[in-house]
Amino acid sequence: MMIRMMDTRIVSLTLLATASLGAIVGSTSAVAGGNSVACENSPDEVDLLVCGQGPSGPNGPNGGNSSSPHAVSSIQDLACDAAADLMDFIACVKSAAPAATTELYTFPGVTESLEFGFVVEQMMSDMDDGSFDCDATIPAGLDEHYRVSTLASNGRVFCVLHEFLDADVDGYADLGWGTFLYAPDAVNEIDLQAPHVRVDLYTETEVVDLFERTRSRSALIAGSHRYANSAPSICQGHITGSDGDPYYEADAAHNIDTFYAAGKAIAAHYGVEEVDGVSDFSSVHPGFYALQFHAMGVSTCGSDHVFMSNGDGSPVLTNDGAAQLAIALQQAHSNWSVTYRGDGVTTCNRYGSHNTLSRYYNGVTDNGDNDIANPICSHDGNHPAVSARFIHIEQKRCISGTGCHYGDPDSIRTAAYWVSAVSETFDAPTCTNGIHDGDEGDVDCGGSCPLPCGPSCFDGIANGDEEGIDCGGSCPDACPTCFDGIANGDEEGIDCGGSCSTACPTCVDGIANGDEEGIHCGGSCPDACPTCVDGIANGDEEGIDCGGSCPDACPTCFDGIANGDEEGIDCGGSCPDACGGGACLLPDEGLGCTASTPCCSGTGNCSRGKPSNRVCL
Repeated sequence: MMIRMMDTRIVSLTLLATASLGAIVGSTSAVAGGNSVACENSPDEVDLLVCGQGPSGPNGPNGGNSSSPHAVSSIQDLACDAAADLMDFIACVKSAAPAATTELYTFPGVTESLEFGFVVEQMMSDMDDGSFDCDATIPAGLDEHYRVSTLASNGRVFCVLHEFLDADVDGYADLGWGTFLYAPDAVNEIDLQAPHVRVDLYTETEVVDLFERTRSRSALIAGSHRYANSAPSICQGHITGSDGDPYYEADAAHNIDTFYAAGKAIAAHYGVEEVDGVSDFSSVHPGFYALQFHAMGVSTCGSDHVFMSNGDGSPVLTNDGAAQLAIALQQAHSNWSVTYRGDGVTTCNRYGSHNTLSRYYNGVTDNGDNDIANPICSHDGNHPAVSARFIHIEQKRCISGTGCHYGDPDSIRTAAYWVSAVSETFDAPTCTNGIHDGDEGDVDCGGSCPLPCGPSCFDGIANGDEEGIDCGGSCPDACPTCFDGIANGDEEGIDCGGSCSTACPTCVDGIANGDEEGIHCGGSCPDACPTCVDGIANGDEEGIDCGGSCPDACPTCFDGIANGDEEGIDCGGSCPDACGGGACLLPDEGLGCTASTPCCSGTGNCSRGKPSNRVCL
């Protein structure tokens, strides 16, 4: 254990705390030893000390007609893990928690707190190997008081870290460091917390019941009454609580202890990193929230039945989990007044800014100490970086008065009345719903799920019986081939390019292929193909729309036809020979018009044309 250095200020706080507790206990001693009805009907502020005043008290393990604290296999073993279900389990845990003024709480040192958090961290990672084992290793020394057990309840199996040793057989756990529960089949990623066991009446039962009913991932329960010891908190004993007393060392919400270490370990599991002692929630799992349940007196916060905050005095934003839960709870219970910090309605200021976990979740530096030297203990004012992942919940006991019991229609601290709102607000695509959703790599594995995926059809790797990356074999998609008539895989076109042996057609490859209508033309090519009617000398044409593959031969100066730009048959225009004509000129023998031809007697004319083509007219 860490040795605590006590200065005169701490000594004076100790004396004040002892006097305050003594006065309260003295004024309620008759009730403390009385029947359970007096305890159940007491005002909430008196619940702090009256209810569960020890093994002989109405809520103590030896209360009523029981002659022994529990039916156990060993007289020193509390055996809460032998309970029939979670409700019996938490009843056992609650009754074994050191009660008010017993001085039976053992304050943990830094090492013990870290070891407790280490076990919680292992439990949170239980499903990482794909199977539920509940086999966390407990460090030596701690294992003399704690064990990890599986516990069956209502057809499901849970993993629980709990204190079992009662060495002096007084009905109380010897340390009082708390209990942690883990569900491998959760449908949300919230952690439900009850820091004031035996004090905030019913909250420990409410939290465990809600944990089971909403299939939440985890629950964290304090191990001792907040007033079990008279010594003030070495972390926040300098602060006066709402009851007028300083915070005491057994108060799980106001110390650096096992409860605090467990809360940090849970946050770390969900991706919260710590940089120079400051929590960084930038990469936190989107579904993770810590919901911490408290109780407030019948006259506290006016007409508010439930008041929520982010554990800080700054306003809650409407898209924060606290606001969404408050809105859903109000919709579920029109006869409740459910408010949240900054909603423009409530004036309640019980937002838990002294709470050590709320400070850590909201950016206050943790320097590793467990005393006032740690900013977590001494910070003043609003927190520097509100994460909105810590939801501080204050709740009255009943809709009216304090006479209701757990499960009564007018009870507020009853899990059944919170289930729909919690589920509506926090249930999301999960790792246990048999569906490939969220950021999962495959059905309920990979991504933010604890279970890594084996070979799958969505992991970007050619594995398992796949014939390619995520295709073929048992995968729903066939693998791309170079013969399937589809542009897929690494193909640059339909069954071509990429790893296919056939290059894809282009408009510059010298081949009429693809959708081309000719070589490099038509189809998807930018150039139209040449035709014999386009008025252009193109393609293999020897002239405009003639010759080559065109049906019309191109005009020549030797075809015996007056065509093209000829002025006569094969003469004039672009032909080398000029066209003749008119009277015969002698001698013209051999040129079509001869001296023996009557028309060339000097009285007729010859046709225009080159000499070889002249004929008599």
